[in-house]
Amino acid sequence: MKTVTLYSRRHCGLCHAALDVIEQVRKKHEFELRQVDIDRDMDPKDPRRSGFAIGIPVVEIDGRVVFEHEVDASELARLVTEAK
Repeated sequence: MKTVTLYSRRHCGLCHAALDVIEQVRKKHEFELRQVDIDRDMDPKDPRRSGFAIGIPVVEIDGRVVFEHEVDASELARLVTEAK
């Protein structure tokens, strides 16, 4: 099963919209969802944190960045169902 990770912030409208799209896709396709609040859950010294702060929301599938700012539902569905 693939793992989708959403990097976001608490008061981020785009992040909430991205989560809504992810949850819609998750109703039809099985995958693990991890949510990471970059302000609370990431080490301030993590070099990825500053990049994520600019591009949030950021979505990874199995550690590979696949979306920044917006999530396309049909593309996400394709990515979570394709063979590794």
